Amino acid sequence: MTAAPTCRLFVSPAFQNVLFEDCVLTRADFQNADLTGARFVNCDLTGAQFSHAKMTGTRLTGCVLAHLGGVSSLAGATVSGADLVALTYTLAGALGINIEDS
Repeated sequence: MTAAPTCRLFVSPAFQNVLFEDCVLTRADFQNADLTGARFVNCDLTGAQFSHAKMTGTRLTGCVLAHLGGVSSLAGATVSGADLVALTYTLAGALGINIEDS
């Protein structure tokens, strides 16, 4: 992955049909952003915030999706099956579901 960008605050911008590839976007703030049709490929999105983002047609492939904020805004996005495991814990937490290892 490439070095982290100097700016991680993306509140309310439009990133329609943009490709984010090999980016370190840990704790990036995409609140209210329009990410319609955007693609995230091999990105570290740990702790990124997506509250109220528009994500229809957004694709996330090969990404680290741990501890995302605003996961309900992922509605309309497509996530690769391999990335779903980490996202499962965040989704469960957002829904108030406790996960217990036996």
